[in-house]
Amino acid sequence: MSQHETTTPVKLPNAERMKKIRVKYRQALLSVGKSPDYHIFDISPEFLDNLKDSKAKRFLTNLRHYFLNLKEEDQRFFVMEILEVGRHYPFWYLDVYTRRQYEKRLQTIVSEVPTCLER
Repeated sequence: MSQHETTTPVKLPNAERMKKIRVKYRQALLSVGKSPDYHIFDISPEFLDNLKDSKAKRFLTNLRHYFLNLKEEDQRFFVMEILEVGRHYPFWYLDVYTRRQYEKRLQTIVSEVPTCLER
């Protein structure tokens, strides 16, 4: 018996919103002298503290705070599917999830991202 689960491609109701966050993140990194490929988990509080006040600094500070308050497994989803989408293996890389579980978790994470991160 197959354990294959029929499913449709992941369709995120907030895909455009997530794209805005991703673009804004990359732009903020460039504004503060970092590569647009810099990882959020490498942004230190010391680095942020030494930046002059700006929209980019406030955005990165808020994003980092939000990110660090996610559960560890949700941090992986957030990085792989929102901030760095397309730069990692597809969902099957997270082999502890069936595709259906993965889609459900991703939908939940997307719906919980605060609107202040897209402004």
